[in-house]
Parts: sequence; structure tokens; C-alpha cells
Amino acid sequence: AAECRVDVLLLVGEGVEAIGEGARQAGAPPPRIERFAEAAEAAAFLRAHAARGDAVLIKASRGVALERVEAAWLQPGDE
Repeated sequence: AAECRVDVLLLVGEGVEAIGEGARQAGAPPPRIERFAEAAEAAAFLRAHAARGDAVLIKASRGVALERVEAAWLQPGDE
């Protein structure tokens, strides 16, 4: 994430703290790393903060059903 220069790294679910720490150690500034317990929270963050042209990397375990982040992000309203 640090090398790809993504605008924001979203970490969703449990057990993702090590990914954030690895990104920080590789040079990703802390404001670029956001952690959320659930997919709906990550989608709400994206709706509020992402802009056209932003590069967003989302990492979660399969159990989080990560596709829900994209679906909720692209649809208006609260999830």
C-alpha cells in the first residue's frame, strides 16, 4: 500500500491491525490508514471522504464479505 501510493488503505474486520502496522512501517502515513469493524462503516467513510480519482485499497478477511463495502459505497443512503 505504501509503495502503490494509494490515497487511503481501509482495513475491515478483526485481525487487520498487523496489516496497518506493516503499511506504517513501509512508509504509509497514518491518515491514509483507516480501520473499521464492519463493511458498512468502511462504506460510509468512503461516501464521506473519497473523491473521484482516489486510489482506495480495501483489505479484509473473506468473512467480512468485502463486496458489501463496494456495494454500499456505490449506493446512496446509510447501510
